[in-house]
Amino acid sequence: MFRRRRSRTPVAVVAVIGAIAGLSLAAVRGASLPAAEATPAASSAAGTSATPPSVTSERAVASATDVAQVPANTPLFAQVGGVYLRLPADEVVVLGFHEAATRESLPMAPVGSVVDHQNTTKFDPPAPDDAGTPYVVMSSRGRPIPATSAADLVMPEGVAVRAPVDGEVTDVRQYYLYGKHLDQRVEIAPAANPDLRVVMIHVDGVAVAVGDAVVAGETVVAEQARRFSFPSHIDRYTEPDRHGHVHLEVKPADAARPGDQPAGPTG
Repeated sequence: MFRRRRSRTPVAVVAVIGAIAGLSLAAVRGASLPAAEATPAASSAAGTSATPPSVTSERAVASATDVAQVPANTPLFAQVGGVYLRLPADEVVVLGFHEAATRESLPMAPVGSVVDHQNTTKFDPPAPDDAGTPYVVMSSRGRPIPATSAADLVMPEGVAVRAPVDGEVTDVRQYYLYGKHLDQRVEIAPAANPDLRVVMIHVDGVAVAVGDAVVAGETVVAEQARRFSFPSHIDRYTEPDRHGHVHLEVKPADAARPGDQPAGPTG
């Protein structure tokens, strides 16, 4: 387990310790990682059909990130489409990237140092970046989607979820995850690229409304991360502990939302 704390132990130190130990995050914790379960596609989370369409498998290679334009001491964890994403809290237990459920979700380029990489056929980690956050790349779920198209941010109970970007809230709604588990979803148009949407799900006590302006790392979006009664893939990286986690994806502005009706014929 690792924790990202602002103005405390530098990220570089965490990465060096992991390298010296020569152990994966799971091995350090003594966890036995079972084979990936057949997790239902989280279409309710991000938006469209439960079974993603078949696509040609591609190797997602993250480009080097330019953090020169990002303020110092910002807890970065990824960038996509010119948008830099910040941690939603001063502290996370684990940051894990994984395959999203739909093709609409864009691959994120992690900013930080990989400490456990279990999807090597679909992702080449960029060079370590001291300005970022230690992360894991989770094992494949058998989806034909890039390995870093979704991020799970495990947070301690009771810690407020803050905005990962500057921008404006464009959608807030409840939906049923896998068709049966009530969940909440917040969507933000980032100021750096209004053509994208940052989608956050698995949150409790939403504290924003459509039209609200949010500031990265400051505006409280929800009271805390949601913890479901059933196990999640990310739990393997925190065993034997379990916590709630925020699931985050970045999508085009016109991506489908859960509950939206498809447009009917025109003319």
